[in-house]
Amino acid sequence: MKLFVVLFVGLLSVVLFLYAPGLHGDFEFDDSANIIDNNSLHITALDLKQLRAAAVSGDAGPTGRPLALISFALNIYFFGMQPFYFKLINVLIHLCNIVLVAGLSSLILRRWYSLSARSGALAGLAVAALWGVHPINLTSILYVVQRMTSLSALFGFLAIYLYVRWRSKPSTEQLS
Repeated sequence: MKLFVVLFVGLLSVVLFLYAPGLHGDFEFDDSANIIDNNSLHITALDLKQLRAAAVSGDAGPTGRPLALISFALNIYFFGMQPFYFKLINVLIHLCNIVLVAGLSSLILRRWYSLSARSGALAGLAVAALWGVHPINLTSILYVVQRMTSLSALFGFLAIYLYVRWRSKPSTEQLS
C-alpha cells in the first residue's frame, strides 16, 4: 500500500501543479454577475442572518444553489475578493473529487472484475488520474462560478460511492 499512497499523493501533486498557473487569473464571464455584483455574498460576520441572505441570493436553477453561494460568501469573508483564493478552493474541491473517483472506481472495478484490493486500488487510481487531468474539468475549476458544477460532482460522487459501498455489503449487514 506504500506504493499506492506515493502514487496517489503524486497524482494530487501533479493536478495541483497543472492548475497552479490558472490560479493567478482574474474573474471571468459569469463571475461578475454571480459573485462580484452580488452584494449579499459580501458578508461582514458569520451570523445566520447574513449566511441565509447569501444562500438565497442566487437565481440559478430552481433552488438558487445555496450551498455554492454560501461557499462564495465564506470565501469573500475569509479571503476577500481575490480570485486566487476562489480558484484555490475550486482546485481543492477537484482534489476531493479525484479521491472520490478513485474510491468509487476501485469499488466498482473490484466488484465487477473480482480484482484484489491492490489491483482494484491501482485501477481506481488510474481512472482517477485520467479524470483528474482531463481538460473537460478546466472550466469547472478556473471559472470561479463553476464551483457549482464541482460541488454538484462532489455530492454526486459521494452519494454513488456510499450507495455502491452499501450495496457491496452482505445482505445481512445492509439494514443493520
